[in-house]
Amino acid sequence: PIELDKLVSCGKENIRFWRIKGEHLAGGAVVLNHHARDTIFTILDFDFNNDNPAIKEDSARRVFVGSKGGLLFQVNYQSRELEGVFKIHESCISSLSVSS
Repeated sequence: PIELDKLVSCGKENIRFWRIKGEHLAGGAVVLNHHARDTIFTILDFDFNNDNPAIKEDSARRVFVGSKGGLLFQVNYQSRELEGVFKIHESCISSLSVSS
């Protein structure tokens, strides 16, 4: 949402960050360890509240990813590291809206 040459995607057993460089699309997966097995990621949203000075720092930016099993995954946008997993629903998360 703030960098024109970067994308984030999610799907079967993966959350990936992509970078467009020239005519090449380079990607890297978030290390999910045991959380990836049999997990279908369904939706993602960004926590990039530009009105909050604390979130202007790259280290405070997050990507939240929902899963078919009702889990919410919190990923640090800068480091691409999984920061937490939360059970927030009993079934598929099909919509997310992050706001402050």
